[in-house]
Amino acid sequence: MANDIPPVTPPAKAKSSGWDSFEAKLSSVLEQLEDDQFLILAHKDNSRYVQFAAQGEFGIRMESISSEFIEEPDQIDDAQTEILRILGWQIPTGSGEASTPELAPEGSPNFYIDFPAKSSLPEIAKIAVNTLKMVHKVAHPQRLVYDSFNHRGEWLPQPILGLIHSKKYATPLNHDELMLRLVSVLKGATGLVDLVANDLDEITIRFEEIIVGVRLAGEDSFVQFVTPLLHDVEVSPELLTRMNEINNRQFVSRYFIDEGTICCVAELPINPFICELVGSFLAGFCRTTNETASDLRSEFGVDREMKSYSQSHLTH
Repeated sequence: MANDIPPVTPPAKAKSSGWDSFEAKLSSVLEQLEDDQFLILAHKDNSRYVQFAAQGEFGIRMESISSEFIEEPDQIDDAQTEILRILGWQIPTGSGEASTPELAPEGSPNFYIDFPAKSSLPEIAKIAVNTLKMVHKVAHPQRLVYDSFNHRGEWLPQPILGLIHSKKYATPLNHDELMLRLVSVLKGATGLVDLVANDLDEITIRFEEIIVGVRLAGEDSFVQFVTPLLHDVEVSPELLTRMNEINNRQFVSRYFIDEGTICCVAELPINPFICELVGSFLAGFCRTTNETASDLRSEFGVDREMKSYSQSHLTH
Protein backbone atom coordinates (compact mmCIF):
# COMPACT_ATOMS: atom_id res chain seq x y z
CA MET A 1 0.00 0.00 0.00
CA ALA A 2 1.25 3.48 -0.82
CA ASN A 3 0.45 4.67 2.71
CA ASP A 4 2.86 2.11 4.11
CA ILE A 5 5.84 3.61 2.29
CA PRO A 6 8.06 5.50 4.74
CA PRO A 7 8.77 9.17 4.05
CA VAL A 8 11.64 9.71 1.64
CA THR A 9 14.56 11.54 3.21
CA PRO A 10 17.42 12.36 0.83
CA PRO A 11 20.73 11.15 2.26
CA ALA A 12 23.09 13.69 3.71
CA LYS A 13 25.56 15.15 1.25
CA ALA A 14 28.63 12.95 1.05
CA LYS A 15 31.87 14.40 2.37
CA SER A 16 33.67 13.36 -0.80
CA SER A 17 33.42 15.73 -3.75
CA GLY A 18 33.65 12.76 -6.13
CA TRP A 19 30.00 12.95 -7.12
CA ASP A 20 30.11 16.68 -7.84
CA SER A 21 32.97 16.35 -10.32
CA PHE A 22 31.49 13.17 -11.82
CA GLU A 23 28.18 14.94 -12.40
CA ALA A 24 30.00 17.60 -14.45
CA LYS A 25 31.91 14.94 -16.40
CA LEU A 26 28.68 13.07 -17.16
CA SER A 27 27.04 16.25 -18.44
CA SER A 28 30.00 16.78 -20.77
CA VAL A 29 29.80 13.22 -22.14
CA LEU A 30 26.04 13.52 -22.74
CA GLU A 31 26.70 16.67 -24.75
CA GLN A 32 29.02 14.68 -27.03
CA LEU A 33 26.63 11.76 -27.66
CA GLU A 34 25.26 11.74 -31.20
CA ASP A 35 22.09 10.20 -32.60
CA ASP A 36 21.88 6.42 -31.96
CA GLN A 37 24.76 6.41 -29.49
CA PHE A 38 24.41 4.89 -26.04
CA LEU A 39 25.96 5.15 -22.58
CA ILE A 40 25.50 2.75 -19.66
CA LEU A 41 26.65 3.40 -16.07
CA ALA A 42 26.58 0.17 -14.06
CA HIS A 43 27.33 -0.79 -10.46
CA LYS A 44 30.50 -2.88 -10.20
CA ASP A 45 29.00 -5.19 -7.61
CA ASN A 46 25.53 -5.98 -8.97
CA SER A 47 23.26 -5.68 -12.02
CA ARG A 48 21.96 -2.17 -11.35
CA TYR A 49 22.47 0.55 -13.95
CA VAL A 50 21.33 3.83 -15.48
CA GLN A 51 21.55 4.12 -19.26
CA PHE A 52 21.18 6.84 -21.89
CA ALA A 53 20.14 6.74 -25.57
CA ALA A 54 20.82 9.81 -27.71
CA GLN A 55 17.94 10.33 -30.16
CA GLY A 56 19.04 13.36 -32.15
CA GLU A 57 16.25 15.90 -32.60
CA PHE A 58 14.05 13.77 -30.33
CA GLY A 59 16.34 14.36 -27.34
CA ILE A 60 17.65 11.80 -24.85
CA ARG A 61 15.98 8.77 -23.31
CA MET A 62 17.31 7.84 -19.86
CA GLU A 63 16.43 4.53 -18.22
CA SER A 64 17.02 3.03 -14.79
CA ILE A 65 16.87 -0.73 -14.29
CA SER A 66 13.61 -2.15 -12.97
CA SER A 67 12.85 -5.34 -11.04
CA GLU A 68 12.11 -7.02 -14.39
CA PHE A 69 15.88 -7.51 -14.73
CA ILE A 70 16.90 -7.96 -11.06
CA GLU A 71 16.73 -11.23 -9.19
CA GLU A 72 15.15 -11.49 -5.74
CA PRO A 73 15.76 -10.43 -3.03
CA ASP A 74 17.58 -7.42 -4.55
CA GLN A 75 14.67 -6.05 -6.56
CA ILE A 76 13.52 -2.42 -6.43
CA ASP A 77 11.45 -1.99 -3.25
CA ASP A 78 8.55 0.39 -2.57
CA ALA A 79 10.74 3.03 -0.93
CA GLN A 80 13.13 3.05 -3.88
CA THR A 81 10.21 3.24 -6.31
CA GLU A 82 8.94 6.30 -4.47
CA ILE A 83 12.37 7.94 -4.70
CA LEU A 84 12.40 7.26 -8.44
CA ARG A 85 8.96 8.82 -8.78
CA ILE A 86 10.04 11.93 -6.85
CA LEU A 87 13.11 12.27 -9.06
CA GLY A 88 10.85 12.33 -12.12
CA TRP A 89 11.05 8.77 -13.43
CA GLN A 90 8.12 7.18 -15.29
CA ILE A 91 6.94 3.77 -14.06
CA PRO A 92 7.76 0.76 -16.34
CA THR A 93 4.98 0.13 -18.85
CA GLY A 94 5.23 -3.66 -18.96
CA SER A 95 7.45 -6.73 -19.17
CA GLY A 96 10.53 -7.04 -21.33
CA GLU A 97 8.57 -8.97 -23.96
CA ALA A 98 5.60 -6.56 -23.98
CA SER A 99 7.47 -3.24 -23.85
CA THR A 100 9.85 -3.56 -26.80
CA PRO A 101 10.66 -0.61 -29.10
CA GLU A 102 8.46 -2.25 -31.74
CA LEU A 103 5.43 -3.05 -29.55
CA ALA A 104 5.57 -0.04 -27.19
CA PRO A 105 7.89 2.62 -28.68
CA GLU A 106 6.95 5.20 -26.04
CA GLY A 107 7.21 2.82 -23.09
CA SER A 108 9.88 0.69 -21.45
CA PRO A 109 10.26 -2.32 -19.13
CA ASN A 110 12.62 -0.04 -17.14
CA PHE A 111 11.97 3.19 -15.31
CA TYR A 112 12.44 5.91 -17.91
CA ILE A 113 12.45 9.63 -18.68
CA ASP A 114 12.27 11.17 -22.15
CA PHE A 115 14.07 14.52 -22.30
CA PRO A 116 13.28 16.78 -25.27
CA ALA A 117 16.11 18.11 -27.39
CA LYS A 118 17.97 21.03 -25.80
CA SER A 119 17.03 19.92 -22.28
CA SER A 120 19.46 20.92 -19.54
CA LEU A 121 22.25 18.33 -19.64
CA PRO A 122 23.50 19.25 -16.14
CA GLU A 123 19.98 18.59 -14.86
CA ILE A 124 19.86 15.20 -16.61
CA ALA A 125 23.23 14.34 -15.10
CA LYS A 126 22.02 15.41 -11.65
CA ILE A 127 18.96 13.12 -11.84
CA ALA A 128 21.17 10.22 -12.96
CA VAL A 129 23.67 10.79 -10.15
CA ASN A 130 20.93 11.08 -7.51
CA THR A 131 19.42 7.84 -8.83
CA LEU A 132 22.74 6.02 -8.63
CA LYS A 133 23.34 7.26 -5.07
CA MET A 134 19.86 7.13 -3.55
CA VAL A 135 18.29 4.16 -5.34
CA HIS A 136 21.13 1.95 -6.51
CA LYS A 137 23.33 2.66 -3.46
CA VAL A 138 26.52 3.47 -5.38
CA ALA A 139 28.77 4.90 -2.66
CA HIS A 140 31.27 6.63 -4.96
CA PRO A 141 31.73 7.05 -8.73
CA GLN A 142 34.66 4.63 -8.61
CA ARG A 143 32.13 1.89 -7.82
CA LEU A 144 30.82 2.36 -11.37
CA VAL A 145 31.86 0.87 -14.70
CA TYR A 146 30.63 2.10 -18.06
CA ASP A 147 29.88 0.98 -21.59
CA SER A 148 29.27 3.20 -24.61
CA PHE A 149 28.60 2.20 -28.22
CA ASN A 150 26.74 3.15 -31.39
CA HIS A 151 23.86 1.40 -33.15
CA ARG A 152 26.33 -0.94 -34.90
CA GLY A 153 27.73 -2.10 -31.56
CA GLU A 154 31.05 -0.30 -32.04
CA TRP A 155 32.64 0.75 -28.75
CA LEU A 156 32.84 4.49 -28.00
CA PRO A 157 35.56 5.21 -25.42
CA GLN A 158 34.60 7.86 -22.86
CA PRO A 159 37.85 8.59 -20.97
CA ILE A 160 36.49 11.84 -19.51
CA LEU A 161 34.34 9.79 -17.11
CA GLY A 162 37.41 8.36 -15.42
CA LEU A 163 35.75 4.93 -15.20
CA ILE A 164 36.83 1.43 -16.18
CA HIS A 165 35.10 -0.13 -19.16
CA SER A 166 32.54 -2.75 -18.13
CA LYS A 167 34.14 -5.53 -20.19
CA LYS A 168 36.95 -5.76 -17.66
CA TYR A 169 34.41 -6.61 -14.96
CA ALA A 170 31.89 -8.63 -16.96
CA THR A 171 31.52 -12.32 -16.13
CA PRO A 172 31.49 -14.17 -19.48
CA LEU A 173 28.30 -16.08 -20.22
CA ASN A 174 28.60 -19.63 -21.48
CA HIS A 175 26.97 -20.75 -24.75
CA ASP A 176 23.75 -22.02 -23.18
CA GLU A 177 23.30 -18.79 -21.16
CA LEU A 178 23.88 -16.69 -24.27
CA MET A 179 21.37 -18.74 -26.25
CA LEU A 180 18.72 -18.34 -23.55
CA ARG A 181 19.29 -14.60 -23.52
CA LEU A 182 19.27 -14.39 -27.31
CA VAL A 183 15.98 -16.30 -27.62
CA SER A 184 14.42 -14.14 -24.90
CA VAL A 185 15.47 -10.93 -26.66
CA LEU A 186 14.17 -12.16 -30.02
CA LYS A 187 10.85 -13.11 -28.44
CA GLY A 188 10.50 -9.61 -27.09
CA ALA A 189 11.57 -7.96 -30.34
CA THR A 190 9.18 -10.01 -32.50
CA GLY A 191 6.29 -10.72 -30.13
CA LEU A 192 6.65 -14.43 -30.98
CA VAL A 193 6.38 -15.92 -27.49
CA ASP A 194 6.77 -19.52 -28.77
CA LEU A 195 10.04 -18.78 -30.59
CA VAL A 196 12.66 -21.51 -30.03
CA ALA A 197 16.07 -22.49 -31.35
CA ASN A 198 16.40 -25.66 -33.41
CA ASP A 199 18.80 -28.53 -32.77
CA LEU A 200 21.61 -26.50 -34.37
CA ASP A 201 20.98 -23.55 -32.05
CA GLU A 202 19.62 -21.49 -34.94
CA ILE A 203 16.49 -19.35 -34.73
CA THR A 204 14.39 -18.51 -37.80
CA ILE A 205 12.07 -15.51 -37.99
CA ARG A 206 9.75 -14.52 -40.84
CA PHE A 207 9.44 -10.81 -41.63
CA GLU A 208 7.00 -9.95 -44.42
CA GLU A 209 8.58 -11.55 -47.53
CA ILE A 210 11.87 -12.75 -46.03
CA ILE A 211 13.00 -15.35 -43.51
CA VAL A 212 15.92 -14.46 -41.22
CA GLY A 213 18.19 -16.98 -39.55
CA VAL A 214 19.87 -15.93 -36.29
CA ARG A 215 22.64 -17.74 -34.46
CA LEU A 216 25.74 -17.22 -32.31
CA ALA A 217 29.00 -17.30 -34.24
CA GLY A 218 32.69 -16.50 -33.92
CA GLU A 219 33.09 -18.59 -30.74
CA ASP A 220 29.98 -16.83 -29.36
CA SER A 221 31.52 -13.38 -29.79
CA PHE A 222 28.80 -12.08 -32.09
CA VAL A 223 25.26 -12.73 -33.34
CA GLN A 224 24.97 -13.53 -37.03
CA PHE A 225 21.87 -12.62 -39.05
CA VAL A 226 21.42 -14.30 -42.46
CA THR A 227 18.55 -14.16 -44.91
CA PRO A 228 18.16 -15.69 -48.39
CA LEU A 229 16.44 -12.95 -50.40
CA LEU A 230 15.89 -14.32 -53.92
CA HIS A 231 16.08 -17.88 -55.18
CA ASP A 232 16.95 -19.29 -58.62
CA VAL A 233 18.44 -16.05 -59.89
CA GLU A 234 20.29 -15.88 -63.20
CA VAL A 235 23.69 -14.37 -62.60
CA SER A 236 24.41 -11.61 -65.12
CA PRO A 237 26.83 -8.68 -65.37
CA GLU A 238 23.92 -6.35 -64.62
CA LEU A 239 23.03 -8.24 -61.44
CA LEU A 240 26.64 -8.34 -60.25
CA THR A 241 26.98 -4.61 -60.88
CA ARG A 242 23.82 -3.98 -58.88
CA MET A 243 25.08 -6.18 -56.02
CA ASN A 244 28.33 -4.22 -55.89
CA GLU A 245 26.38 -0.95 -55.78
CA ILE A 246 24.32 -2.24 -52.84
CA ASN A 247 27.38 -3.46 -50.92
CA ASN A 248 29.16 -0.14 -51.46
CA ARG A 249 26.32 1.58 -49.57
CA GLN A 250 26.40 -0.86 -46.66
CA PHE A 251 28.42 -0.48 -43.47
CA VAL A 252 27.25 -3.61 -41.65
CA SER A 253 25.46 -6.01 -44.05
CA ARG A 254 27.04 -7.90 -46.95
CA TYR A 255 25.09 -9.20 -49.96
CA PHE A 256 26.35 -12.22 -51.93
CA ILE A 257 25.17 -14.97 -54.30
CA ASP A 258 25.30 -18.58 -53.16
CA GLU A 259 24.34 -21.27 -55.69
CA GLY A 260 21.73 -19.09 -57.39
CA THR A 261 20.41 -17.53 -54.18
CA ILE A 262 20.99 -13.90 -53.25
CA CYS A 263 21.71 -13.71 -49.52
CA CYS A 264 22.47 -11.04 -46.96
CA VAL A 265 24.56 -11.49 -43.80
CA ALA A 266 25.32 -9.14 -40.91
CA GLU A 267 27.15 -9.65 -37.62
CA LEU A 268 26.70 -7.84 -34.30
CA PRO A 269 29.32 -8.07 -31.51
CA ILE A 270 27.78 -9.16 -28.20
CA ASN A 271 30.56 -8.70 -25.69
CA PRO A 272 28.91 -7.40 -23.58
CA PHE A 273 25.41 -8.58 -24.47
CA ILE A 274 23.12 -5.51 -24.74
CA CYS A 275 19.50 -6.69 -25.09
CA GLU A 276 18.14 -3.44 -26.53
CA LEU A 277 20.87 -3.32 -29.17
CA VAL A 278 20.21 -6.86 -30.41
CA GLY A 279 16.47 -6.13 -30.75
CA SER A 280 16.96 -2.84 -32.62
CA PHE A 281 19.66 -4.38 -34.86
CA LEU A 282 17.26 -7.19 -35.86
CA ALA A 283 14.51 -4.67 -36.68
CA GLY A 284 16.84 -2.60 -38.86
CA PHE A 285 18.27 -5.66 -40.60
CA CYS A 286 14.79 -6.99 -41.43
CA ARG A 287 13.50 -3.69 -42.78
CA THR A 288 16.57 -3.03 -44.93
CA THR A 289 16.89 -6.51 -46.42
CA ASN A 290 13.16 -6.78 -47.09
CA GLU A 291 13.24 -3.47 -49.00
CA THR A 292 16.33 -4.56 -50.93
CA ALA A 293 14.69 -7.89 -51.85
CA SER A 294 11.63 -6.04 -53.14
CA ASP A 295 13.80 -3.69 -55.23
CA LEU A 296 15.78 -6.58 -56.74
CA ARG A 297 12.61 -8.49 -57.61
CA SER A 298 11.25 -5.43 -59.36
CA GLU A 299 14.47 -4.76 -61.26
CA PHE A 300 15.27 -8.32 -62.35
CA GLY A 301 11.82 -9.88 -62.51
CA VAL A 302 12.62 -12.66 -60.05
CA ASP A 303 9.79 -14.89 -58.80
CA ARG A 304 8.33 -13.53 -55.53
CA GLU A 305 7.45 -16.99 -54.18
CA MET A 306 8.78 -17.55 -50.65
CA LYS A 307 10.82 -20.72 -50.34
CA SER A 308 11.89 -22.60 -47.25
CA TYR A 309 14.81 -21.25 -45.27
CA SER A 310 18.03 -23.18 -45.86
CA GLN A 311 20.30 -23.62 -42.85
CA SER A 312 23.29 -23.97 -45.20
CA HIS A 313 23.33 -20.24 -45.88
CA LEU A 314 24.46 -19.68 -42.29
CA THR A 315 27.79 -21.32 -43.06
CA HIS A 316 28.89 -18.65 -45.53
